[in-house]
Amino acid sequence: MTISFSGLGSGMDYSSWVTQLTALKEQSIITPLETKKSTLQSQNSALSSLKTHYMTLSTNMQKISDSKYGASFDIFASSKVTMNNDNASNYIEVSASNSVPKMDFEIEVLELATSSSIKGNVKIEPEQMYVKTNTSLTQLEDFKAGTLVFKMNDKDETEYSIDVEKSDTMQSLIDKINNIENGIFEATLDDDGNFKITCLDENKKIVSLNGTSNFKDLAELKMSSNGYESNGPIKAGTKSAFNVRLVDSGLFSEGEFKINGETFKIDNTTTMGQLINSINTNLNANVKALYNSVTGTFTLTSTETGANDIEIEEISSNFISTVGIDNKDNLIMGKDAKFKINGEELTSSSNTVKAEDSGIYGLTLTLKKVTNNEADTSTNAINGPITVSVAQDTETITTAVKDIINSINEVITQTDTQTKTGGTLAYDSSLISVRNSIRNIASMQYNNLSTYKTLNSIGISTGSIGASISSDTTKLQLDEDAFLDALKNNPSEVQSLLQNFVENLEIQIKKVNDSTQGYFAVKTKSIDDQISTLNDTIDRKKLSLEAYETNLTTKFTNMDLMISQMKSQYIDAGLYTSSS
Repeated sequence: MTISFSGLGSGMDYSSWVTQLTALKEQSIITPLETKKSTLQSQNSALSSLKTHYMTLSTNMQKISDSKYGASFDIFASSKVTMNNDNASNYIEVSASNSVPKMDFEIEVLELATSSSIKGNVKIEPEQMYVKTNTSLTQLEDFKAGTLVFKMNDKDETEYSIDVEKSDTMQSLIDKINNIENGIFEATLDDDGNFKITCLDENKKIVSLNGTSNFKDLAELKMSSNGYESNGPIKAGTKSAFNVRLVDSGLFSEGEFKINGETFKIDNTTTMGQLINSINTNLNANVKALYNSVTGTFTLTSTETGANDIEIEEISSNFISTVGIDNKDNLIMGKDAKFKINGEELTSSSNTVKAEDSGIYGLTLTLKKVTNNEADTSTNAINGPITVSVAQDTETITTAVKDIINSINEVITQTDTQTKTGGTLAYDSSLISVRNSIRNIASMQYNNLSTYKTLNSIGISTGSIGASISSDTTKLQLDEDAFLDALKNNPSEVQSLLQNFVENLEIQIKKVNDSTQGYFAVKTKSIDDQISTLNDTIDRKKLSLEAYETNLTTKFTNMDLMISQMKSQYIDAGLYTSSS
């Protein structure tokens, strides 16, 4: 609030006095509260940042803890597939489910599975289209916008001009012509696409029709006895064979037919495109239809590979017999895939080979290309069996362990930064306690295990023996070679050790991360409550400060008024002498 007065009676600047006194009061009753609020807000920000690191650790720990809940969650049961040739993936893909036993085998692709198909021939001619009232002028081939100028035979050789635009339809063009000179012309378009312009004034005649638009030429307008008319229907492009109504083509009759027991119907509006779409979207028909308008070939191809018949039945429409797919001689039966595993020949109706066809539990083989193909002379051609190896996916496990180690190191570093002397959360005993517990858990010994009892025994430590005394021993490190050796020698015990380690970590992490009782939730709520209380207090103090300022202003104003009155009295009594 800004209050000013001039101090006219005394000549003193009481306004600046009030401002300074109010500022001093504000420093004593509000500034300390604002400072405290700012400190609390900084603590909240630090808590939010720190919570992110603890949440990341919690998320990364789940990769180990979830391994207790079955193979689909168990990264220790995950498998990795490798093949002995870099180009092998062009011939075959192998995917393994979790818990697949370690194995090596050889595979050869002898023949890929194919789909049954049946072909017929029918030629549907494209249909010439003609303009309608709603036809856009841009549908006319090479249409050019511009003017259309009518020249009359009167003595003044009057000319009437209209703009022919790309946005025009035949109807809007007709309207423009009919609105010339209050209707001197009548433009019409019949149902067949014939266009005519007639002069309604018996005393006048159109002697020429020109302009910058090429509409006259495209419409093939020629002079008639009292105007201009098109030389037949105006062409508006051609309708493709896919969009011609089947019945209108003169080849097909309305009615029904069946493909693999599914009924399809042709009525007087059905086009080839619509029929193909209805076949291809019917999942129960198990076929895909294709029509080549250039060759006239109509093909049905089974959506499933293998030796599957395509059953076709003509009911009331002649479509089946007309396209020629009723002739079983045109049916090319699909073939099963053939392959060898360890020299034993097997077959599959699909190129995606499941365990029931390969005999290998948990593996899915996707056959892509024939091996030992004499016609394949490429540099990377495979001319022998492909060796497939299935082993534990140690890369995924190692990555999960690295993620946990990195998260622990980040949690400890960030906690130390925030809780050290001068830190935003300096000396916070709860955080320091959790931090120390996490560090101690990393050094625990698990006597319920036989071979690997500590993290150090599987390569997780704070540094190798003989490391410099100046090295950072608060951070965990992973000796990847030692870890992989342990994983190879006794994978189940490595898994048990890591699960025990993570279980103990989870207890500590829950203390801070729990959404209702955890440290971050409780601490943040406490700070938010304090900030809310401070805001209320600051608002009350500001009101008090405004009252204080108003009171000062009133007192100084009254004093100034008294001085002014006294000065006036002295002047009236002749007792006041102005000094010069």
